[in-house]
Parts: sequence; C-alpha cells; structure tokens
Amino acid sequence: MGDDDSKKYRPLRGGIQLESESYPSASGTLGCLAETNRPGEPKRIVVLSVAHLLYAGRDGNKLGPITDPGDRACQPNACSKCSRCCSDDVGRALRGEFSEEVDAAIATLYVGTKYLKEVHEIGPIKGAHEITDKEAHTRGQPFRVRKRGIRTKLTEGTVRLLDFATGTKGVDDGFKRRARRLVLIQPKTLFEGPVTAIQNETIRVDNAKFKSLGIDPKKHVIEISGPTRNRKLYRIHEIPSDTVIVPEHPLNPNFAAELTPEAQPDFRPIQRIIFTQEGQHGVLANGLAAINNGLLPFDMVEIRKTPSNDGIYQVQPLGLGAIVQDQVAVYEELPPQLPVGAEVRGVIFIRVREERFCDASDSGAVVVNDAAEVVGLLAGKVEDKNRPELGGYGFATPITLITQSLGIDILSAQQAGQEAVVAETEGEPDSGSVAASTAGRRAAIPLQRDQLLTLRGVQQDLLRTAGGKEYAELFRRHFEEVQTLINTNKRVAVVWQRNGGPLLAQVAFNAVQNPDIPIPADINGVQLEFCLNNILGSLQRYGSADLQTDIAQFGPSWTRFAGMSFNQVKSGLENPPDNLHV
Repeated sequence: MGDDDSKKYRPLRGGIQLESESYPSASGTLGCLAETNRPGEPKRIVVLSVAHLLYAGRDGNKLGPITDPGDRACQPNACSKCSRCCSDDVGRALRGEFSEEVDAAIATLYVGTKYLKEVHEIGPIKGAHEITDKEAHTRGQPFRVRKRGIRTKLTEGTVRLLDFATGTKGVDDGFKRRARRLVLIQPKTLFEGPVTAIQNETIRVDNAKFKSLGIDPKKHVIEISGPTRNRKLYRIHEIPSDTVIVPEHPLNPNFAAELTPEAQPDFRPIQRIIFTQEGQHGVLANGLAAINNGLLPFDMVEIRKTPSNDGIYQVQPLGLGAIVQDQVAVYEELPPQLPVGAEVRGVIFIRVREERFCDASDSGAVVVNDAAEVVGLLAGKVEDKNRPELGGYGFATPITLITQSLGIDILSAQQAGQEAVVAETEGEPDSGSVAASTAGRRAAIPLQRDQLLTLRGVQQDLLRTAGGKEYAELFRRHFEEVQTLINTNKRVAVVWQRNGGPLLAQVAFNAVQNPDIPIPADINGVQLEFCLNNILGSLQRYGSADLQTDIAQFGPSWTRFAGMSFNQVKSGLENPPDNLHV
C-alpha cells in the first residue's frame, strides 16, 4: 500500500493530495478540474473533492447545501499554526453539499494557476458519464472502473451496485450522515463463484483453477458471503491445488483459519414471479427463508431449470432485508413467469480479489470508466461490522448528482499534457503568498543606467512616429498611477507577478537591443498576449475611471506587438490603429 503521496504537483491535476487550511491534520485527494456553469454566475475554474475534506473542521454540520465560502485549499500541505506563506494554498472553497446523497465541494483557483484536465497516472479526462442500472447489474458484464488516490494510488475495480447505503462520519464527527444512492465499488477480482464445500480449514471450488490465476497472498484476499457462518474477509494461507484454497488464521499467519464446515443450501421450488411497487423483480419460494438464514442484501442467489434465465443473481433489498415472507428480489429483470419446476436458493459465494480498492485519504478521488469518463466521486471506504466481507470496498457519489448540485461541468482534454492557465476572469486574486512576497519592495524591476539611456534613445525614435506620440501621451498620463497600483495594491501585485510583469521591462530592452529579432510570443511558457491581457484587466479593475476608460478603448491594440520585432513595431506605429486617438 505504501505511504501517502504527499508530493507537490504543478501544474495541478486530479489524483494528488489536497488539504484544508482549517484542518491540516487530515489529507484527501483532489478529484479533477471543473468549471462552474450556474446562470448569471461568472465561470470559474475549480477543483473538485469531497465536502468532508474542503469543509473539514466545522462543528456539527447540518445536512444540505453548503453555501458559505470556506478556507484555503492547499496542495500538498496546509499549516494553520504558521504564517500564511508556509502553506501551499491554491485557492479557496467556494461551495459544496453534504447530504444523504451528496458529499462534494469545489474550490476556486488563483489567477495564473496552471492546471491539467487529467488525473495523475490515468491521463486526460474525457467527460462525465451516468452509470445505468443495466451497465451496473448485468451478469457476466462487469462495469470496470479506476481511481487514483493518495493512499492506495492507482487501483481498479468493478461497480457492484448503484443503491448502496451506509453510515459515514468523514474526517471528524461533524460529518456524520446516513448516506444512500451510493455506487458500491468492488476491488479488482481474479475469481468469483459458488463454493462447492467449506471444510474445517479449506474452501473447495470445483471450477476455480486457483493455481493459474496469479494469486499473490500479499496482495489478494478471500471474501466469503451468503447464508454462511463463515462470512468474513480472510488472508490467504496457501493454495494447495486448483480447486482448494486455504484461508489464513486471523491471529497467526502460520496456521490455517478455523472454518465451520458447510455445504450449499437446498433449492426451493419457485411458486411465482413477484413485481414490487418500486419496480423490483423477484421470486416467491415457500421455505426459502428457513434454509437461507444469514442471507443479506447484495448476496447472491441461484435460479435454475428455466429456458434462458439460469444463473447467479445479486440480491436487491426488500425493505431492510434480503428475504421477506419467502420472497427475494434481484437486480435484473425476470420474465413474467417461469416454468413449473424452476428453483431458487441462496449461494455461499467466494471472491478472490485485491484487498483494497481504496482507503482513508483516497476520498475525493474521481472514479472513471474505461473511456476515461468520470462516473463518481469517491466518498469513503466501507466499514461495517455487520458486513465484514465488504472490507476494502469503496463507495462513491454518482457524478451527475454532483454536477447538478454544485453547478459544474467536468473539464476534458483530448491529449495528455495540454496545460492551461486560470485567467483573471476564471479565478480569484491571491492575496496571500505572492502578495506577501512583494510586500515592502517595489514590484517593478529597476533598470541600470545604460539600459535607461538606451530606452530614452528609443523613445525619441518612437516619438517621431504618429502612433508613437499617441502611446507616449497615454504613458505620461497613467505611468504614476500604474506604478502605484503595482506597488501598493496586493491584488494587482499578484497579477503582475503571476503574469511575468517584472520580465516585461527586460523583454522591451532585449527587443530594442536586437531590433530585427521578434519579441517573444510567450513568457515562461504562457502566451505574451494572455499575460498582457491579464495585467491590463487587473489595472482596469482597480484603476481610476480615466485609466479604466483608456484601457477599454486602447488596450486591445497594445497586445498586437507580441511576436513582432522592434523594427516591425516602429513600422506599425507610422500608421496607428483607428481607435488610437487621444
């Protein structure tokens, strides 16, 4: 299993560690990147995880939507006891929901944050998908899924059912709930089927071929379920033959487990097919309950002596139980009637599988299908003393419930490595670490005397052009205000720093020293036009009315120089744009 993956990942992506500054002792997983879509709300790039992580530390949370902004979201680590600059915060919790059906929250990102629309070790996300009943519950066609969490890393599994219910408490007692409508996820399984017989120390399965399955006793376990006193999860002691497997004693790995000898229950004749008001299909068989003591929901039953419906079926709950008045429901459709002589019984069932699909700290990971579409958000691991055989299973909130509740679309990418950057309109200014690092010093980089002399000479050249005079007037009118905003307004300083503002003077100097070489089209891997637009947008937002007006009118023309040489700039200024009239 290994230690948690607590590495720092930039650009951000899914499948990596996430913490809340209000509860730094607990770690979870960043699921994936998304975009808000509520009408009338500015679109924001956000990270998706569970509410019991992003809103951890709150006392006595009421079930329902969480509308208050939360604390900072940090990757990888948070430190509430130290100064703000000790944290690796990337944004702030925006909203969430913690209810019977949903455990999810989103956090906005700071302007300039780089991110990938993918999950670490899985790759690009291709969208979202709602799992159907048919996909989840068709015999012989398991719905395969994967997840990448910080504790158990990349794991595979299959969807067992879509209506699992369990009690949860999150990372603290403030997040207790009775959760329902969950996706139950079974760890990757090498073999499953009916047990032939259980003896004092061995389990016999006549059609198993255990020797050829590649079973690793350090990795795989034995799951026993059904109408049995041996219901449990066992480690593997040895595999003496293809048809026999020996569980390990829970207290001493040098000995085999002590099992209660059992055979499969007898079949009972089916009297009729049943259809419940909830649309469930099942059968009535007199005496079924008496000979299947201990059968629970999600266990297996076997139907035989039918033309086309013979096989193993998963039990669907009837109320809170599996068998009610000798009736049992299953997850698949049955024909209106079965022939006389059809029979049913509960099944003592074995699975040889990986020990865990997930563990603590994997919560928040997205669950994806074979098409790399998000189908759910991992909310926790199964811990139920009444269902010990489900240890290592995970449960997830269906993704469609989350996207509807939080008002988001899952971001997708066609190829790996397609880096994106949070634009100023998509994020929030960082008033923390970057601004703090600029406090007490000027944000602009001073030029040396020879550089100033060179630029003054260039200024004279530009003033000889019609457009150059117009730009010079704008510069004269707003230079002091812009300089003051950069050096005193923390939010402007953040945008200036994140978008390479201190490098712009050096870029300009290099351009005039090498007048035939094009001005770089990007700064530190980000398009120059994008950086300039972000800086201009911030200045327009916090500047005076005159500055706002001039940026709105003339700003678009200033970004046209990206990729041009200085000589091309001078040539363009001979004929200024139509909107450049001061």
